[in-house]
Amino acid sequence: MSETQTAKLDTALRELMKFTPEQRMELVERLLDSVNGFSSPEIEKAWLNEAQRRYEELKSGKESAIPVAQAIEDVKRELNERRQAASTGTSGLG
Repeated sequence: MSETQTAKLDTALRELMKFTPEQRMELVERLLDSVNGFSSPEIEKAWLNEAQRRYEELKSGKESAIPVAQAIEDVKRELNERRQAASTGTSGLG
């Protein structure tokens, strides 16, 4: 990608970040839909297999579920830790 194309993408991104989170999710969905071959039968099958594997692990007791609110908080905490680590120059991977 050329520097001009990169600059144009950066400009577009700055404008798009002004959208609400809901508008950005809609944009993501539309962009993904626009990419030919993004969703192929192989990918769909792989995700179905993964979902089935996870379901079986939950059902058997091998794994346990956590509430979605806790999962979101865990992800937010991890992202904040990585951002802090990036700003201090450490890896942030734990």
